[in-house]
Amino acid sequence: MEQLIGACSVSTFESGVLDFLAYLREYRRYAPGTIRHYQDSLARLVRFLRLTLGHVPEPREVSRQQVWEWAQSMTTAPYAVRFRLAAVRSFYRWLAMKGEVSHNPGDGIPLPKKPDPMPKALDVVGANALLMAAERFCDLALVSLLLYTGLRRQEAADLLLSDVDMERGTLTVRRGKGGKGRVVPLSGPIRAVLQDWITRRHAPSSVQALLLNGHDKALNGASIAMIMRRLAIRAGLPYPLPSPHVLRHTFATRLVAEGVDIRTVQELLGHASIETTAHYLRVETPAKQEAVERLAAGLALR
Repeated sequence: MEQLIGACSVSTFESGVLDFLAYLREYRRYAPGTIRHYQDSLARLVRFLRLTLGHVPEPREVSRQQVWEWAQSMTTAPYAVRFRLAAVRSFYRWLAMKGEVSHNPGDGIPLPKKPDPMPKALDVVGANALLMAAERFCDLALVSLLLYTGLRRQEAADLLLSDVDMERGTLTVRRGKGGKGRVVPLSGPIRAVLQDWITRRHAPSSVQALLLNGHDKALNGASIAMIMRRLAIRAGLPYPLPSPHVLRHTFATRLVAEGVDIRTVQELLGHASIETTAHYLRVETPAKQEAVERLAAGLALR
């Protein structure tokens, strides 16, 4: 925290942030990456206050106008602005819960319009090209897992050998987004790939991670993204190169295209809100055209 905030002139702000991050880590059980985003957001606010005021005021002295000016100064994507403001509001709600502040300067700040892009997904040709590019068994296990289960990349990195139940054909995600676990069924193709991979892996018994790199080291979120980029280039996929999350979109989009009900898709993806899953209901225009043509063919229109 000291590297991000620096020599904070008022220790109460710095200590408050440190305690808040500890609360997120130890009580809320937030993922390390999420905590880093909160830390970065609060550090940016502190730097702005120091730059504009010449010092860092105590949390109770920060005004809504100052937070509003900070938000206006950001030259970044709307989703980043929204997240940073949400981090400030969460910090002040926590301070209010402790009785240390009586107001939340993040409340009432106008938010930039949230972009609502169509979820990206690979078509069958692109998905198969990516699978073909995965020549190493460890890479094939990774790509197949993301494509056939829709796991987030960190969820995949956190998997242990013990999370795979071949007999029942299930995969246990112990800590998904928000610390929520779930059980994901394994289809025939991914069961075969995982069984082959587990048989071939030769990591020492101390390494219990399911997914490894070519040097028998456990993968993390960053290394999964790097592997995906390398395989996408090898597969000749167009730019922008698909990220691990694109395979999650592909999984969800195919489920919806096959007529799986939205509640089931929500449970498989581990979405907290049905609204998030509903994005996948917006299928491509050709699919919509086919749907209305089939409807017209089945009706006796005069």
